[in-house]
Amino acid sequence: MVPMGASNNQQAVLLATLLLAPFLAHAASDQYPVFSEIGLLSQAFEEQQQLLNDADVFQGFASRDLLQGGNTGTYPPTYPSPSPAPPATPCEICTACVTKIREGFTMKEDFANKTDAVNKWNTYCGGLGDYSDANCEEAANKISISEDVAKRPAALCRLVGDCGFGDANGCDFEDGTIGFCTTTGADTGAIVGRTNFTEGLDSTTPTSGDCLTSSNCNATSFCDFSMDYGSIPACDTETGLDTTRAKGMCLDKCELPAIQAEKERVALLFSSEDVCDNNDNANNCTTGFQCGAALTACRTDLECKVNTTTNEPELTSNSCAGMCFRVSLELDSAKFSDDADAIMVGLNELASTFNVPCQSIFNSTTSEMLGSGATCSVTEEDRKTLVISLTGDATVNVADVLTLRSDQGVLEGYTNPEEKFTGSATVATCGSSCTPPTARLFGPATIRKPCIIANGYKTNFIDSSNSFSASGRGLKKRTWGHSTACTTPPQELLDEITRANDESLEVLELNNSTLSAIGDTSDVTYCITLEVESFLGVTSNTVEHRFTIQTATSATPSVNVLLPTSTLISSGLTLSASVDTSSVCDGNEVAQYKWDCEDPCPLLSGSQFSRSIVRDISFSDLNLAGVGAGAKYTFQLTVSLVKTNSDGSTSEREADPVKQEVEFVGDPLVARFTQDSAAGNYLRGGDTASVTFDASASSDPSDPENNVQPMRFTFSCQRPDGISNCFDSIDGVYNGVIDGAMWTLDLNKFVSDNDGDADTFILRVEVAKGSQAGSDFRTARATRTISLIPAGSQVPVRARVDQLCGDVCPAASISSEPLSFSVAIENSVAIGAEGGSVDQAEYSWYINDELVADSHLLGDSASANSASITLKPLVPEYEEETILPRSGDLAVNCTVTIPKSDTEGSFSGSAVTPVNLEGAPICVRSDGKCINVVPDTNQTFPDITFRVQARAFSGANALNYEFGFVQDGETQVARVADSSPSADLDVQGGPGSYKVYVVAIDSRNGGRSARATIDIFLESAGTAQQVEDAAEQGAQELDFQVLVNTGSNAAVQAGMKKANAFKNAKRNAGNSNSGRRLLAEPATEARTTEGLKATLNTLTSNRVSDALGALSSIFETTPSNVTQAELLAKIVRDAMAILDSKEARGVGTNDVRLALGRLGVATDLLSEQCTGDCLENSNGDNYRDHWEIAMMVESTLASAWEVLRRTAAAGVTTQAVSPAIAQAVSRNTIKATSTAVVAFNVENGNDQKARARFANDESAKAFVDYCGKSTSPCYEQGILALYLSYVTNPAIYTNATKDVPDIVGSHSDPASVQPAAISGVMEVQFDFKQEDGDSVCTSDECPMVLEIPINTDSQSMLDGKKAACVRLTGNADNNGFIAEVVEADKDVDSSSTSVQCTVSKLGQYILLSYTPAPAPPPPPGSEEPSPSPSPPDQIIYPPPHTVPPP
Repeated sequence: MVPMGASNNQQAVLLATLLLAPFLAHAASDQYPVFSEIGLLSQAFEEQQQLLNDADVFQGFASRDLLQGGNTGTYPPTYPSPSPAPPATPCEICTACVTKIREGFTMKEDFANKTDAVNKWNTYCGGLGDYSDANCEEAANKISISEDVAKRPAALCRLVGDCGFGDANGCDFEDGTIGFCTTTGADTGAIVGRTNFTEGLDSTTPTSGDCLTSSNCNATSFCDFSMDYGSIPACDTETGLDTTRAKGMCLDKCELPAIQAEKERVALLFSSEDVCDNNDNANNCTTGFQCGAALTACRTDLECKVNTTTNEPELTSNSCAGMCFRVSLELDSAKFSDDADAIMVGLNELASTFNVPCQSIFNSTTSEMLGSGATCSVTEEDRKTLVISLTGDATVNVADVLTLRSDQGVLEGYTNPEEKFTGSATVATCGSSCTPPTARLFGPATIRKPCIIANGYKTNFIDSSNSFSASGRGLKKRTWGHSTACTTPPQELLDEITRANDESLEVLELNNSTLSAIGDTSDVTYCITLEVESFLGVTSNTVEHRFTIQTATSATPSVNVLLPTSTLISSGLTLSASVDTSSVCDGNEVAQYKWDCEDPCPLLSGSQFSRSIVRDISFSDLNLAGVGAGAKYTFQLTVSLVKTNSDGSTSEREADPVKQEVEFVGDPLVARFTQDSAAGNYLRGGDTASVTFDASASSDPSDPENNVQPMRFTFSCQRPDGISNCFDSIDGVYNGVIDGAMWTLDLNKFVSDNDGDADTFILRVEVAKGSQAGSDFRTARATRTISLIPAGSQVPVRARVDQLCGDVCPAASISSEPLSFSVAIENSVAIGAEGGSVDQAEYSWYINDELVADSHLLGDSASANSASITLKPLVPEYEEETILPRSGDLAVNCTVTIPKSDTEGSFSGSAVTPVNLEGAPICVRSDGKCINVVPDTNQTFPDITFRVQARAFSGANALNYEFGFVQDGETQVARVADSSPSADLDVQGGPGSYKVYVVAIDSRNGGRSARATIDIFLESAGTAQQVEDAAEQGAQELDFQVLVNTGSNAAVQAGMKKANAFKNAKRNAGNSNSGRRLLAEPATEARTTEGLKATLNTLTSNRVSDALGALSSIFETTPSNVTQAELLAKIVRDAMAILDSKEARGVGTNDVRLALGRLGVATDLLSEQCTGDCLENSNGDNYRDHWEIAMMVESTLASAWEVLRRTAAAGVTTQAVSPAIAQAVSRNTIKATSTAVVAFNVENGNDQKARARFANDESAKAFVDYCGKSTSPCYEQGILALYLSYVTNPAIYTNATKDVPDIVGSHSDPASVQPAAISGVMEVQFDFKQEDGDSVCTSDECPMVLEIPINTDSQSMLDGKKAACVRLTGNADNNGFIAEVVEADKDVDSSSTSVQCTVSKLGQYILLSYTPAPAPPPPPGSEEPSPSPSPPDQIIYPPPHTVPPP
């Protein structure tokens, strides 16, 4: 539905309006519409259940952009009035916000420092209640970087969503316009800080010292950025945020990076030992070398001086008569690196650089030893070393022989590339320099004697699974032991240690029998030790874990600290721990926790005890504290237990703190050129005189606006051989014009080889942050390739290849995910003018010189002869078909051939883009069993908790682990990913067999391993009656007050799962127990109610992990009464609101689908039992207003869709809702295309009683009339399905829209710019379904209004254009798409962010921009021009009665 009163900052709300708002609310019964459980359209509607989104359940769910006045996270919101006032204009919204925040905050408050400013902003923004938590937090984050932001009201309004630059542009405000950098919010106000970077230069004269560009230096100097010289902040007038720009230093032009690189190259290649006299035919080279003709670039005695007349550097040198070339290129040696994650192979000569899978170089025997993910590389920094980077599945060991392939053509000489390396080398150990493996133990520091002795001890575990070897390979051995520094263990504990060693166990199990035996003596500490050994035989240091058996009078809660060893700065840090719920005995005991950071540490100062076991350190907290890349801090958790005594007094016990060190890692920089940077082929002497390379698209994920550190840019040029010069002659130097991230070069300065062929040049940018000598130093590189065609040649095709991965591609792509690329012809107009048939272009794609075939592509009918391709990922399903290696550097090349229209021949050209590829985590066990259950896969009800462990996964970065169940091929996430390799999973469905899974996820790139699974079995407790009794007994022992008192939301949510398990087991057993004993008030029902209340309360944390945990805890909840139904619905409402307001990413369909389905169960019960007084409950919620209910239904679905449509981490489940869009989804990698689907039961039109009920209701009349027609699909049955789906990559549909001049009849012909897709493809609509789920709304109209967002990169091209709404339908002949304009002549300009399309059919919709025909001159005697023609019979007008009723 088109948002009412939506602000302009969230234009991607894609809703369909089809009879729902005015009609559906009245269509089901006097009180409630009836809905079915949420599921995919392909899923049979087995249970018809209600999805009643009543006022209590769904009030406040919508974001304020969905419903006018609503506010995510603040209840209740305001819903549209029956006659809504016209929405405020963007200017009105912006200026009102500026006035409000200026008077209430920026000019009212004084700030002592950034911390004070952040605290006062949080208080103010939270108190307003007008903005989402995410927007308030975003503003706080920016204030934490620069205190000046807190004094700029317009900047704050932009951050909370009310003042985008486009909204404010041209808004009149206080004798001026909006000013983002001023104290008043008007551009006439005083500037806070500076807006000009040059004002921050230290130099009094711009001829020496620091600089921003070379224009700040004198004529013989240039501005150098190769070192960290500091930075200058300035306010961006379009955002109001401070950005920083790196300062350079004015240096002599002989210090230019290109000249320094040339000096280094000359020293490396052309020393006195490398040069010989080839004229006298004497071989005056050392043994093993032969004198030959010198390379053109060879020179000696290189010197530089700046010409005082031209002020340019000049190089002088001596030429070479000849050069010494090694006769035979061979491997010299091989040795493990210190970490054993690589083998360093010595070469007897310099080699050309590359980075490829090792299968390209080594024979099959060697390749198998090196493993599937091994990559081989030679770098510019060390051309005499071949680096073999290993992954965890490598088996190579000391004394193994590495043998090159006899036909390898990659490892070649640097100065003589026609010569290839040959031979073999034996691998040696790293010896005394080998890095020892790291042993780690985690487990409870204290174990309390059982609260009820008869119940015994809960099984505890001391876990070593976080131990690792730096090589990434599995450990060879674990040696468990005990320390004599502590109490000598009793025999039972010694026996467990022996068993762990004998069976090579990763965990030491402390079960009831062991703990009972060692627990006779209380308050005694035992020390468990561990050593681990790497595959090289290197042993770790011995680590120790201490635990104490505590008496009731000395006990504190038992906790396990769950911290990662490292975290990205942009991710912040969540301090968390698990707690043994049995260590809190009753409702009179309350656990408290305090997180500290050991000095010296700038975090958590003044920390106090809290009821929550979790504490978040946000990105802004890290900024405030100045935590930089590479910082390491030790965090400690202190636990205390507060007990209320019988006399009302309290006593408190405090345990010794538990500690763990965490390293803060800077995000990898992303170096990237903008799309309009030069690329492809250029004709020498042609129309193009200069080319520009713009690296401003480079980014730092941990500092997106470069507020914290400036980004430095260093440019260079190389030839493919890595030796020859790029510019002028051998003695000339050319540096072009460098201005920050921009490098402009004169094409006439590029050297010509004069061989008649194209000359190729590789332009490179290196971006850097931090100091080279510091731990915060980070760098990345990007390249662009151009080729210069000899003058007089035929016009070449100039093309550009882009990787399609969203706004910013990551530093590394994942081989386990599809990779998409497109090619753009940048000089199509020039080619067309020369007679080229651009629309008949043919495409040939290559990956590292290997031709891409149709079989390499996703999609049954996908063609490699296409302007866009999507490569099959490296996953088991496509292992034999993919062209992708596991890892390494890819050169993705596309050759474009355009035939001539009138003569024989063609135009051609090629373009290339580099891609750095990383592999997803893999299981490195030879048996493939990377999941284990401790202690056994079989348990007996009511013991429903299985401890599941991930083991032997290996990845490029630190790993997280996701656990869950597999049912009917679908995954049900039971524990969201975190760093702990083990999880306690509760079986909720009663006795039976289950399949559990684990997936290892790379914490940096999001790559997901293949799913490892294991079967578990929950045995019955005996007869049906015995199962019922056991379930009832288990429920009686479940105490939610105790779980709440533990301070762990995870413990409460686990308790909810146990309550589900006991209730479901009892219900299932009761269904088969004809002689069951009925209890008036069974404990299973009481625990379900208590559990739902406690679970709902966990959502007050407003944390994403708690929201996901709550949703997973109610997958199996079946409410039995109105109270449970209301609580269940509220849990889903609040959890979805958190995911929405926090802009949760990486959330897929399966994370929310089952929980949303539970709403159908709950509302089915509400519709049956909620009557009379229930309609107005004690909270004042009103279920009577059908219009309000309908709006809440829409809001809920919209918010669910908003969560699902966001950019998702790699591997998130995607689902398609129709065969046509399935093809697009399979080829779409920009955003996870997920769906939210609901089916509604509506009164069918053949039900006279239902029709009579609404006979006098005007708001429902249209719906009743529609369903009353015998031709209507709802005449005989009434299941109405809503599905929402979006694919953001319009290039998928290029073939369907390339003939758009013929489609858009009102496109001006000839127009210089052809119609183009300016949006993604949306499928968002209602559909009547038959009972088997097949669509029947094929001939009848399904009217709706779609609001389709315009892609941000298309907005700048819209001035002077119109937009057309185009429907894409499947073409059965070629599995492609047919395009049809359904609405044209839509007004757009550069400020447009969306277009509303009134449509009436199923299908996919996309926006096209086109050039309208100029208005014809007015006829004689008329002052009114005639309207522009529109395509006949293509505009479908909105049907009547689609406006909300008054």
